[in-house]
Amino acid sequence: MKIRPIKALTKYDFTQIILPILIEQTLLMLMGVINVTMISSQGSSVISGIGIVDSINNIIVPFFSALSVGATVVIANYRGRGEIDNCNEMAKQSFYMSMIIVVIISAILLSAGPFTLNLMFKDAEKSVLDSSNIYMIWSVLSYPAVAISAMFSGIRRGSGDTVTPMKITILMNIINITLCAILVYGVDIPFVNVHFKSYGVLGAGIGIFVARTVGALLSIFYLFFDEKKIGIKDPFKFKLNKVMQLSFIGVGIPVSMENILFNLGKLFVQVFITSYGTFSLTANSYCGTIFNALTLPGNSLNISVATLVGREIGKRNKKKAKRLMIELIVIASMAMAVLCIVITPFIEQIIILLFNPEPEVVQISVNLIRICAVFLPLFWSIAFILPGGLRSAGDAKFTMFISITTMWVVRITFGYFLGTVLEMKLAGIWLAMCFDWVARGIIFVIRLVKDKWQQKQVIKD
Repeated sequence: MKIRPIKALTKYDFTQIILPILIEQTLLMLMGVINVTMISSQGSSVISGIGIVDSINNIIVPFFSALSVGATVVIANYRGRGEIDNCNEMAKQSFYMSMIIVVIISAILLSAGPFTLNLMFKDAEKSVLDSSNIYMIWSVLSYPAVAISAMFSGIRRGSGDTVTPMKITILMNIINITLCAILVYGVDIPFVNVHFKSYGVLGAGIGIFVARTVGALLSIFYLFFDEKKIGIKDPFKFKLNKVMQLSFIGVGIPVSMENILFNLGKLFVQVFITSYGTFSLTANSYCGTIFNALTLPGNSLNISVATLVGREIGKRNKKKAKRLMIELIVIASMAMAVLCIVITPFIEQIIILLFNPEPEVVQISVNLIRICAVFLPLFWSIAFILPGGLRSAGDAKFTMFISITTMWVVRITFGYFLGTVLEMKLAGIWLAMCFDWVARGIIFVIRLVKDKWQQKQVIKD
């Protein structure tokens, strides 16, 4: 595959699409770091308990983000065609569909969530399970807010507006960090004789619930009342549009199923990790936070690719869409290489400074990040940004099949072999994850070069 000089991306693409998403993702990453840092003060059992619940959250939350990709891609296609009325109608169709789905999922998990955690993670210590059950309730209660915010972001990104979602994310971060600081640590406010005691994991759950709820309310306001932007017009006049739903489902459902099965695989891996002990669970949580920082440029461009490539597909300019995919991969790989070079030599000091964990946790975490830093700049962007571009061209079923297959064959099966059979434990799990990137990347590059993806379409005319 010949890499051409970067020229498909414009100044507008960087300043109005990529930069706001980068800022938004940076804030989300920082929120995760600060939350983990605050919670780590409560001990390994609490951070491990939250890590267990996050293995569930990492299935549900990305599901709604993935579903919103369907709205982003279809709206970006309509916008490329100049069909603004269809953009507004697609916003309504996708939003109402996501609301139906989130109500069903939340009801199931509220009733079955604690039982599921106790069954799947029965090897965990009782204190860990107690923390996870508390955090689980507040996480599930916030799922409707997550779905609303995710669909709003998807709709606006598809229309080219990435600034408004960024502003809402900033506010959510401020609220979440403030409430978590108050409710996790406890605080005395002088002069007014107000005292908040430390609520630990309960405080963390309440903090994220309130922040997400505020974000959802603002999203609803912009969707329903901002007449100048793409949104939901005449909200009480709704009729199912089969053509639009097929277009939305054609992208959103494969991406969502891919994310569900992909993250379900991660949940199975989490069960393996639980059997390795609390230190491994804690190290996995800390390294997951650092990993999010290292992949920040890649994740930002992975989100941007749906809008940028979808727009060009709508214009029927598949040649430029292909160049955009290649350029975004190159930029992300270079940026992540710089981060790995800068951060990895100081990773032990960073872990101690941020989390102050037990020495055993520090050693495990350092080894994991070093393994990750070797593979990340070379393979992550190809494994994730490239399929994101292919989905935006309508090739969602192929990317779903490959992602699920490599996840279960390489990451899970091989990870179990390395981690449990060969007793490499957490290092074996993370090494298998890196091999998964390699396998995915090779297959998706072949798909891009052969141009079969160009025969697909997003909008079902």
